[in-house]
Amino acid sequence: MSGFALRTENLKKYYGRTRGLREGFSCDIRKGENTILLGSNGAGKSTLMNIAMNLISADSGTILINGVDCRKPESRKFVRYLPESVILPVYCNTADMTEEYGRYREDINFSDVADMFDYFGCEDLLNQYYKGKSKGEKQLMLLSLMLSGKPEFLILDEPLEGLDPINIRKVRKRIKTLCESGTTVLQSTHRVHEVEMHQGNFLIIHDGRNIATGEFESLSNYRKLSRKIQQELNIPESKVSFSFDSFVIIEKQTLNSFPIDYSTVSSVTMEDFYFATVGQ
Repeated sequence: MSGFALRTENLKKYYGRTRGLREGFSCDIRKGENTILLGSNGAGKSTLMNIAMNLISADSGTILINGVDCRKPESRKFVRYLPESVILPVYCNTADMTEEYGRYREDINFSDVADMFDYFGCEDLLNQYYKGKSKGEKQLMLLSLMLSGKPEFLILDEPLEGLDPINIRKVRKRIKTLCESGTTVLQSTHRVHEVEMHQGNFLIIHDGRNIATGEFESLSNYRKLSRKIQQELNIPESKVSFSFDSFVIIEKQTLNSFPIDYSTVSSVTMEDFYFATVGQ
């Protein structure tokens, strides 16, 4: 599927003197794919999502959603957004949420939502009040709403927080199914390995900057080896793509030019790449 669901250009956002997104922040999110925002607390992930949803205004720059300026209500017509923190009336159940959400959206109906409760194995929560539920139960109630039916574009801020391993796996499987049918997903997480589990795209935000984007599959083009091995083989620093701790990351094709024992190198994980790019 071609085209972009979301495009940002030269964004900047400060909260007083506190940095949100540094001047010049840009990124593209392709339609029909799953893109994961990675970054530490305060990196700028939620700021990006909140600007896209017009909950806050950028100091400068633009975001286009399906080619429409995000400040226009029609840009969000087919977007479902799950923020990291949701406050609902304590005496609100899923039927109430579905009815309220359905007033503004044509792609939400109670039958589809009920199917998602069955999928997550929490059908007993369907008609219960939000009040008194655990963090995980509340998150499942909200995710059942967000992941129901055939959404066009999902923006999910830390969707896995509070979930047990079984339901984390179910969320991954559901997102994969949706993307295969054309849904665009933009989700944020602190869990670096989620990119590996989803085999999707990544966008690393650090200190308000987009410092790396790509597909997980692209990491197979690199290998990790120790500084010691690099020095023994006289591999020049100009051939090093990234480095962290006592390791270097070098393109596999480059290593083929050296008499290297491949038992001394390893594949590059998403965690390796993350630490190498953020400089920690």
